[in-house]
Amino acid sequence: MAELVKASQTTPPPPTPDELIQKDLADGRISELEAVELTFLASYAPESLPEGYQGKQVGMGRNSLQWAVIWLDKNWDDLDEETKSRLLPFYLEPDDPGSVYNPHAADSKGLVLDSILPGVEAKTPLTKKMSVVISENPKRDAVILYEPAFESDIKKAGYIKEAVQKAYPMYETLLGVRPSAAPYIYIAETGNNYGLAYQPKKIDGEKRCRIYINYKIKKPEVIKSTVVHELFHCFQFYLPLDYDPNDERWLMEATATWSENYVYPEHNSEWEYLGGFFNSLQKDMITWNMGREYSTYTWYLFLSEDTGNPGYVADALRNARTTIARLAATNFKGFDSYFAEYALWNINDLGWFFYTDTPSFPTGSYKGEPMYPNGEAVDYYSIRNKGLLSPSISLPPLSMKYQFYTFSPDVEEVVYRFPDKGDEEKRRRALIKIAGEWQEEDWTHLKKRRFCRKNPAEKVEAILLVFSNSDEAEGYQYNQDMDVDTRGDCTETWRGWVTYGWSGKNQEDVLGDGTKLVTHTSTGRVRIAETLVYDKELNQYLVDSSKTFVYGKDNLIVDYPHGDRAVGYPSTKFDVCGTITEVEIAKVSGTSDNSWKVDKEHPEDSDAPIRIWSSEEDPRRVLVDLQPFFAEDSSLSGSYESERSRQYKDCAAVPQVAPFSSDYSTEPYEAGDYGYVPDTEAGTGVIEATLSDDGEHIKGSGTGWLSYGWGQVPVQITVDYAFG
Repeated sequence: MAELVKASQTTPPPPTPDELIQKDLADGRISELEAVELTFLASYAPESLPEGYQGKQVGMGRNSLQWAVIWLDKNWDDLDEETKSRLLPFYLEPDDPGSVYNPHAADSKGLVLDSILPGVEAKTPLTKKMSVVISENPKRDAVILYEPAFESDIKKAGYIKEAVQKAYPMYETLLGVRPSAAPYIYIAETGNNYGLAYQPKKIDGEKRCRIYINYKIKKPEVIKSTVVHELFHCFQFYLPLDYDPNDERWLMEATATWSENYVYPEHNSEWEYLGGFFNSLQKDMITWNMGREYSTYTWYLFLSEDTGNPGYVADALRNARTTIARLAATNFKGFDSYFAEYALWNINDLGWFFYTDTPSFPTGSYKGEPMYPNGEAVDYYSIRNKGLLSPSISLPPLSMKYQFYTFSPDVEEVVYRFPDKGDEEKRRRALIKIAGEWQEEDWTHLKKRRFCRKNPAEKVEAILLVFSNSDEAEGYQYNQDMDVDTRGDCTETWRGWVTYGWSGKNQEDVLGDGTKLVTHTSTGRVRIAETLVYDKELNQYLVDSSKTFVYGKDNLIVDYPHGDRAVGYPSTKFDVCGTITEVEIAKVSGTSDNSWKVDKEHPEDSDAPIRIWSSEEDPRRVLVDLQPFFAEDSSLSGSYESERSRQYKDCAAVPQVAPFSSDYSTEPYEAGDYGYVPDTEAGTGVIEATLSDDGEHIKGSGTGWLSYGWGQVPVQITVDYAFG
């Protein structure tokens, strides 16, 4: 929690030269050609950049140079001769003495915009070609070009060979494609980039993908990770993909960065790009430049780890051949749910760790940057007084944002209110800290969630709200208004109903010879209105008072087909033809008031029955004890309409006996030995109920039986309590 609060106060890093250049290009202030030339300067001579583009370049990495070299390659034939002359060193291959990419060319410092390079000349051109054999049949290989006069180049060529031999068959299997000719891999000068990859171009008689690996890299694991990244681009080019427009560039870079972990999970080279990721989660995920195309490799890391299937990468790349990359990356079954889960993974703090990158995904900080939501990605609220707070968010497509709340002891009641429910794309989740433990709730479809902090089970210490917008359509904002109301003084009481309903029939052979039959039909309902109070010592709710209402109808039919003397109720003698007697007690109604003197300050000292308590395993699971339905000192009294009886013979030759009087009368009605017992294996009289998502209702149901003089009738039992 302390880490997240501290991070919320951080500020985003200043923009890099590439970000400034691309912003001006997007805003139409410079042309693509001007942006390309500025990008070359930013990579090879940043001190020569014009004023306004002097941003902070952070070490070696990946930036817009990949875009610039591909743009130049694709547009070369359309350039005028003067521009070609100026940019020729950036067009030539690294084995050409005049190429800026030749690692042994003259120092290229001091470049200026209107004369990109005054001329370069390699003192030691690349002369060695090392063949990397993947397989003989079918023939698959690559070629490494370097200068053997340099011992370091010989070692690097060996690292490159090892990486290609490992990654090549993995990519073939994953993507179902292979380069049509051996890729050429150059140990080259790539400015402040780890490496570059070019679309296939005719070299040595065949169209080949070309890869440049920066000759300045010394660490073997960085060399290998750079190779597999750029080789993945080659496979993308052969799908084919074009590195244009922006969303396709994003897809190609995000998946190529993911491939570094796919081939070499132990190197963790891709961690290099996490800087700026956690403070830009509130931005559109599919964003090219600003480093987002590299840092959001985590989306594919998440998918691969959450599903155990790297095929989502292959599907997105293959689908991008026939549809825009933005749809290719998002249009698959379950995307909305996966994106909401991705927002939870990116909390990456508070014990909420899911990434399993070896040895562990960066936690805390990495190279000085927080590895959890910070900056503009999280809003922090410390609620110290009673009052009303009305924060709001506005999220662009494919983004997420976090709100972190803490509460002072003075705050008794916390109520979150949302004007509308969310949907599959616009979701809100909550992490809730109670008694030092975090638990998750889905608030997407809630309009209200209430906590009574006087109740230990709801004494929230902190809440982290997670908002996510998985709508991929550009311009579709997730605008969320809300209220956080802490003005109230909450009560700890629950009020509600326990309802028993039944409708059943029992038959009895009173003589045991199969000839005498009594049929009893009972239909009715008992409802108990209760008020419960909390026992903080026992963490249970006791019955403070209850009122019982009974409604029912009983029918008794005694059938003597052979004219024997009546047995049981009613007692009479009938003619030999046989007589059926019906007795009905109709519209039974009665009430019983039960109350206990519960000490509100010390409920544990009272003798009131226990009704509900929370399960220790799951706070959302509530146990309801229904044994103390009727207290020992209570009686159910009321009134009923007098019994109505009639007798008739079942043979047509004998006239039916006239019915008894059907006058109504009021008489006491006692509960007798009625008992309503839940039908549980343990026979404890406890059924389970569930606490609602908003924390304001407890509902559950079970089955039981009604015991009475003639037998038993199944009973359906429901409980429904509301808080406050």
